[in-house]
Amino acid sequence: RLNTLPGAIPLLEQLPIGCRLGPRCPYAQRECIETTRLVGARNHLYACHFPLNMEKE
Repeated sequence: RLNTLPGAIPLLEQLPIGCRLGPRCPYAQRECIETTRLVGARNHLYACHFPLNMEKE
């Protein structure tokens, strides 16, 4: 089962500056809203400052 995030999906013309999910994410901090991040772990790329269940390589 997939978890859902509250709130509305942003319009493509009005995407947030930082993380696209930042305004809706319950774990978001200030850095999530202000900057983007792209990191990898176990051959998987993700753009989250605080990923759950992910270990860095």
